[in-house]
Amino acid sequence: MQVFYRFFLLMMLMLISFNSKSQVTYYQDIFNGGASFAGFSTGTAYTGSYNGNFETYFHPGSLIRKVFFLYNTYNEPNYDITINLDGVDIILERNELIGNTLKSTQFSSNQNFRILTKDITQIYNNIQNHQINIPSQPFSSCNCFYGNFAIVVLYDNPLLSTINFSLLLNNLNLNSSPSNYYTDINPISTLSQVGFSLNTDIINNPISNDGSRVYVNNNLLGLIGGSDGVDQNSIFGVRGHFYYQNSQLFGLDDDTPDSFMNNNDAIADISPYINVGQQLFWSLEWQAPSVHQNIYSSFQLAYSTPCQPQNVTVSNDTLICPNVPLQLNVSGGTPNSHSMSGYEWLPQENLSCYDCADPIFTGDSSQLYTVRIWGSDSCSVVRPVMVRVGQKPPTQSITNAPSLCGANSGSVNLTLQEPSAGIQFSIDNGPLQNNGYFNNLTSGNHTLSIHTLEGCSFDTLVTVGSYSTVNAAFTASPTAGAIPLQVNLSNQSSNYTNLEWFVDGNPQGNTLNNYTVNQSGTVEIELVAWQNDPTCSDTAMVSILAFDSLIISIPNVITPNNDGLNDVFSITSNLPINVSYSFTNRWGTVVASGSISNQQGTLVLWNPSATYSEGNYFYQLQFSSADVAIDQQIEQIGREKQGFLTLVK
Repeated sequence: MQVFYRFFLLMMLMLISFNSKSQVTYYQDIFNGGASFAGFSTGTAYTGSYNGNFETYFHPGSLIRKVFFLYNTYNEPNYDITINLDGVDIILERNELIGNTLKSTQFSSNQNFRILTKDITQIYNNIQNHQINIPSQPFSSCNCFYGNFAIVVLYDNPLLSTINFSLLLNNLNLNSSPSNYYTDINPISTLSQVGFSLNTDIINNPISNDGSRVYVNNNLLGLIGGSDGVDQNSIFGVRGHFYYQNSQLFGLDDDTPDSFMNNNDAIADISPYINVGQQLFWSLEWQAPSVHQNIYSSFQLAYSTPCQPQNVTVSNDTLICPNVPLQLNVSGGTPNSHSMSGYEWLPQENLSCYDCADPIFTGDSSQLYTVRIWGSDSCSVVRPVMVRVGQKPPTQSITNAPSLCGANSGSVNLTLQEPSAGIQFSIDNGPLQNNGYFNNLTSGNHTLSIHTLEGCSFDTLVTVGSYSTVNAAFTASPTAGAIPLQVNLSNQSSNYTNLEWFVDGNPQGNTLNNYTVNQSGTVEIELVAWQNDPTCSDTAMVSILAFDSLIISIPNVITPNNDGLNDVFSITSNLPINVSYSFTNRWGTVVASGSISNQQGTLVLWNPSATYSEGNYFYQLQFSSADVAIDQQIEQIGREKQGFLTLVK
């Protein structure tokens, strides 16, 4: 019988930009065989262990081709859990969230929902009636949990017709309604059913006015909500359980393979709504705008196709260190009207090229890529490639203790927010150890490194302070005087191992008991004492004031005969002084008095006239100076002088 074909649109199912579009073609394949999808929700039991059953289909005589485990995270779990599926443990690790940009924000509280996948092909048991065991989760520790579990099973069978299967992951912010989606698809075989399945969560029964309406190419498929028959809770959404093979859609659980969706029936044959030459559009909208806690995780699309199976290879998921170049590789593509190379990588960030077979990734954060690969018939398949970039474990604290200056007594202690197996530490490129405590450190900067199990190293610069117990001290006596001035020095320092004396910055050695100042002015005597290292020093300093000697000459005879010699009573001073004076005769009568301020040299105090008779006169002199140094000398020689002078004519 001749097989007729109808073509929807000879384009690949485009990989949509992670940041700006509504869904990502995570996986698309063309092969002879079938596909099945089913899932299970924990309902309100996410805080307690929960068990359940659901069913997938596997055609007799087939071989497993690919199995994906799908799940959501609600907010950001800070723990790992292990799901047991048919006796096989599936470990869901929190570090798998890193770099996964398929993330929707929902509800007024801005809870974050991630849609994640895990390839479990190698550990999957080929069982059609599944038992799932979900452990209790510490919801209160982070207001978060893992939920909405499902599996996709693809199986090979050469006796079955060629199938195109697409797994589309939601990447749309769910805070608004409706949620609109579109995609281009590979050609569809004529007369085949087109299976369309929804994977949702937290959608209540439409009776509660909390369902979602589903449209395909502007055709209303129906109003969904409630729970699947395999679940016991009515509020946690529906999944479209099905299998598809030989151009026909089959329902599992409570899903029916007609062209409508209703309540907990979330599959439909959408072939009546597909028009040749159109893209496939679909949308979901809240039943009531005021009730919108509806999550749409993924969409499954299965149909028969005239496209030929493709033999392709792609790079394995890889873990690298930040900014280390990684060569990615893909093969099996054929240049065509869609792509000159036959390949397209998305998103394009951090790749040396996006339309090539071997781009180089360089980045500091993990990234999920998908690569579209075209065949010779202009049909395409899509493969995911995860590049995980090792991240620095979050640090809780870095504390340090200072080092005694000149010694190696400092310490540093780095603690992580959470212990992690395989983490090691080093300082200044030294040997690795299993904890972040290092002692016997010198003061100054040190490079503290965290080494992860993946071989990545993350450096942090830490500074160890220093302290000193050295106290430099000495006594100097006297601290002022006339030159030559001998100053006696006595070291009073403590907690030192070495010291050195300096006079006006000039080193004098480590012993200095006295020092003679021979020039007037200020002299700085400094003592530097340290312990082990000259950089660990303390300094003491004393200023010494030295000055010239004060000389004052006082006459005892005057001869006022106008011969120019000893005509007046005058004193001489080599330094500026203040002087107050008075002269009295033998009867005690003051004959002259006054004062002179801040003068030096010859100072005339009394110029007797001819009326004064010969004889003895008594003088009194009082000295001072504005200059402290001179004033100290006056103090030493006496501030007051008195005596007799003889006047001879």
